[in-house]
Amino acid sequence: MINKKDKMRWVKFDYNSLIWKTYNSIQIIWLWKKVWYHQWLLWKCLLCWKVRDFRAYEVLRWETRSCECINKKHKDIIWEKYWRLTIISEEPKRWWRRMVKAECECWKVITTYLQSLIDWHTKSCWCIFYDKMRAKRKYEDQLTRDMRIYTIWCDLQWRVKGRHSKKYYFDKWIKCKWKNFDEFYRDMKESYINHVAQYWEKNTTIDRIDCNWDYCKNNCRWATYKEQYLNRDCMKQP
Repeated sequence: MINKKDKMRWVKFDYNSLIWKTYNSIQIIWLWKKVWYHQWLLWKCLLCWKVRDFRAYEVLRWETRSCECINKKHKDIIWEKYWRLTIISEEPKRWWRRMVKAECECWKVITTYLQSLIDWHTKSCWCIFYDKMRAKRKYEDQLTRDMRIYTIWCDLQWRVKGRHSKKYYFDKWIKCKWKNFDEFYRDMKESYINHVAQYWEKNTTIDRIDCNWDYCKNNCRWATYKEQYLNRDCMKQP
């Protein structure tokens, strides 16, 4: 039999390990007091340098992220830089949250939430994403599995083997003749590059010429969303 005391036993959290740690815009500086079973902390806001006190679990659960100085109008944030974005001006609030207009290093101007800049959720006007994509295309052979053609291969496997599309593929005995991604990439690479150069990546999808046959080199092609929509079984019926 398990003793009730053993059931109720729990490991005490080491609050001393929290001292001088940073959580978002909060830096813990001291263990203040303990009221009942709640540990209270003294912490400093890194935005306005005010010292406040709060319960420890509210900081650890990220319920408290600052001393609410982010929502105060007198906070001077103009010309502050976050990654590639520099704040130019402040916009009207949206859903009780402060909005700012920021300029990127590539001279584009975007409007976003102030909190997303401080939390580093918004780092640029998508130019970081485009830089990564250019690097992937430059070193195509080494980073092939990060390209969109690999996601198309994964979606193809999900359609053929997944339960959600069982009546459209599995029940019709439609299979994938390629054994792995390397064979698929070797057969479809050149046509994929040519189609992307003409229609771009977002409008490049894999399509079966005969909808009632398997996925293979002779039966597959790269098509736009419109071409794929017109190549359905219901469109071919008289």
